[in-house]
Parts: sequence; C-alpha cells; structure tokens
Amino acid sequence: MMRNLIFLTLLVTSGIMAEDMNCRLRCGYACCDPMSESLDSPFRRIGNTIYLSGVPGGSIERADPQSEVKEALDNLKAAVSKTGGTMNDVVKITVYMVDATNDYDALNELTPLYFSKPYPARSPVGVSALPGGKRVEIDAVIKAL
Repeated sequence: MMRNLIFLTLLVTSGIMAEDMNCRLRCGYACCDPMSESLDSPFRRIGNTIYLSGVPGGSIERADPQSEVKEALDNLKAAVSKTGGTMNDVVKITVYMVDATNDYDALNELTPLYFSKPYPARSPVGVSALPGGKRVEIDAVIKAL
C-alpha cells in the first residue's frame, strides 16, 4: 500500500513538473502556479514565433534619452536571452517612447550596437505615458528554432 502511494505521488508530481516546464517554454513563467497573480506572460511561444511582452527602460527622473533607450535595449537583450534566443533572432520591435523626438534619435544611434544587419523591422510609437513612470518600452517578435 505504501509503495503504491509513493508511486502515485511521484507520478502526479512528475506530471505537474512536466506541465510546468511546458508552460515555462510557452509562457515564460510557471503559469501553472496557483499563487501567480500576473495578468500577462513575459513571453508566449506559438509555433516558431515568440511574442515578447514590453520591457521598460528609463524612469521619469532621467533626462538622458541615450541612457533611457540603452536601459530598455539592455533589458530587451536579457529578456530575449530568457526565451533561449539572441538579438539576431529578433525580427520586429515596437518601441513606445514618452519623448519620441529625443528617444528616437537615441534609438537610431544605439540600434547598430545591439542588432546586426538586417536590422529588425521596427515601429516607433510616441505615447503620453507608460506604466510605472517609465519613459521607454520595447516589445519584440522573435523567431524560434
């Protein structure tokens, strides 16, 4: 009886672990975690495409567009890495900017430092505000192998 109970416990636990790992690969976190209160996923994988949620950079206190955009690109690089990809796998970015004029110039200067040609398609978008007082946010579409 005890051996059957241990076997059943291992079987159920391994099933949860496999489901959790599959979820991590598709959603970027343990969405099977009943304690998770997140309303979004860091990323979602559909087939050979990964959709990365926006990663922020720069706070309202900062006045330097170069450092704001650099922080967002650094955060993007880290997030892409967590999906198992590299910056060369990024095919499209959307860049949301509170100060579109200055941040756009900084984006143009920094793009070659983070991406190789052919650069990803991109859509710069001027916005009046971003959550958390951030000034720049970048989301991405990544090709997966």
